[in-house]
Amino acid sequence: MVLRRAVLIVGVVVGAAAGCSKTSTGDGRSAPPCNDEPFSNEVCIAEGSFLMGHPTMPDGLPGHSPFSPVHKVTLPSFFIDVDPVSNGEYRACFEAGACPDECQRATSRCLGSFAESYSMLDPKLADYPMATATIDGAEAYCRWMGKRLPSEAEWERAARGPKSFDYPWGNSAPDCAALHCDLPSFDRDFPHTPGSYPVGMATADVSPEGVRGMLTTVRQLLREPPAVYTTAALTNPLRAAQPYEARATRGNLSFYGAIHGVYNGVSYPLPAWERSSHYTGGLRCARSDSPVVLHLERAVKLRQNLLASRKLRSLPRLPLSGGQP
Repeated sequence: MVLRRAVLIVGVVVGAAAGCSKTSTGDGRSAPPCNDEPFSNEVCIAEGSFLMGHPTMPDGLPGHSPFSPVHKVTLPSFFIDVDPVSNGEYRACFEAGACPDECQRATSRCLGSFAESYSMLDPKLADYPMATATIDGAEAYCRWMGKRLPSEAEWERAARGPKSFDYPWGNSAPDCAALHCDLPSFDRDFPHTPGSYPVGMATADVSPEGVRGMLTTVRQLLREPPAVYTTAALTNPLRAAQPYEARATRGNLSFYGAIHGVYNGVSYPLPAWERSSHYTGGLRCARSDSPVVLHLERAVKLRQNLLASRKLRSLPRLPLSGGQP
C-alpha cells in the first residue's frame, strides 16, 4: 500500500512545460512545444504531419514494396528517448525484478551465438546498446521507466525529422562518419565491423531534434506489428498486436552487413524508412505528451528506489505514462 501511494504522488502543475524547445511540425506550420516536461534523456517531438514511407525506391519494382505508398501521417506531440537503452540500464531493471532475461538463460528459445557473445551481464558491454531483449522484456523495461515502446509512425517521424529525410542526418547515403567503420567488432561472426558502439558515442547519426543512434546501433523493437501501407492519410496509427506476433523493428542499418541493401535485385541505401519485424532486439522508449505538466520522472525514480530497497521481485502495472499510453 505504501508503494502504491508513493507511486501515485505525482505533482501536477497546469501551465507551460519547461525544457521542450522544438516547435516545428511536418507541414511547416508553427506549433507549441510539448505540454509536459521531458525526462532528462528525452526529446520532445512536436505535433504535426509528415510523409511516411518512400516514393521511388523500391516502389515501381516487381513485387510488393513494404515501404510504399507514401502516405501522410499526423501525430500528437510525444517524447522519445535520446539514446537506445544500454545493457547496463536494462540490467538494472532485471536486477530489480521488473524485466525478464529470456535471451540470456540456457533454457531460452532465443539463445544463440550472438546472445552468448553479447550478454547484458558482461560488464565490458554495460555501455553498449541492449540487443537481446524479447518483446515482453522491452515492454517491461519501458513500463518500469513509466513509458512505453514507440509506434512505427512515432519512430519514423523521430528518425526522419519534420522534413521526412531519408536518414536522420539528411538525404545523403551513410558513410563512415555515421557508421564508425574504424571500430573493431566485438563478435567475429558480425559481417560488418560497425555492429555497435557505446550508447551516446558521437556519430553523424543524429536527427534534427537530437535523437541519436536510430540507424547505426541495434534494431529496435516497436509497439506494434508492421502494417501494410495504403495511400490513406492517418492520424496516430497503431495496429493491435496479436499473441505471439512479431513486432515491427526499425534501425540496425549496420547489422545488415553493408551500407546498401538489395530489394528485388536492386541495391539501395538502408534508410530511416526501412522496416522489418522480429521477436527480439534492442529498444528505446517513448511517452505520450500530457495536457498538463506532470513531474513524472520524480515518481518513476521514487518507485524504482522503493523496489530496490525492498528487493521486490515483481512490478505492478500502474498507469505511469503521461497522457494515453
